[in-house]
Amino acid sequence: MATCNSQSNHRQVNETIPLDQIYELLADWSRRSALYCLYLNENPVKLSAVAQQIATWNHPHSDYRERRERVYTQLYHCHVPKLCDADIIRYDPAEDSVSLAENAREIRPYIERAAEDELNTNERYGL
Repeated sequence: MATCNSQSNHRQVNETIPLDQIYELLADWSRRSALYCLYLNENPVKLSAVAQQIATWNHPHSDYRERRERVYTQLYHCHVPKLCDADIIRYDPAEDSVSLAENAREIRPYIERAAEDELNTNERYGL
């Protein structure tokens, strides 16, 4: 379940994220895509809007309603908590929204490099 409280993080903000953890966080396409959405849009972003964008990127020419629900569920239960634990994003349960957190700047060079390969070279993303 997407719960994230900055006081409950077991890492101090501004502490360097180990390289292995960065790779683990960015290893999943859905997590990278969620971060792309946050870097490309004004924060905070509704989690449903992030799910909708990812579903559109995955299936640009189909009815993505069902896929969006699956993506939302995966984000909510798996990817958001993992990114919150690393203080990469913040989740606001009252607004059901996400935003970049303090440690997001540590992974920015890695996410920019991944975006160059995944977004700029693939027309389906429309960016």
